[in-house]
Amino acid sequence: MPVKLATPVYERMVVIVQELPQSASAQYESDARARIDCVDRDDWPVVASALLLECPI
Repeated sequence: MPVKLATPVYERMVVIVQELPQSASAQYESDARARIDCVDRDDWPVVASALLLECPI
């Protein structure tokens, strides 16, 4: 997507989507790492955030 078209989309998303601090999901690190043991272990913050927010994974 050209930057000219992507920029307005990004600017709208920033209002809706907020970064979740890693400290918020840190308590779920062990469980998250266990769930993705055979996948990319560096993705544990994504899984931990899903667990924190009670999202289906």
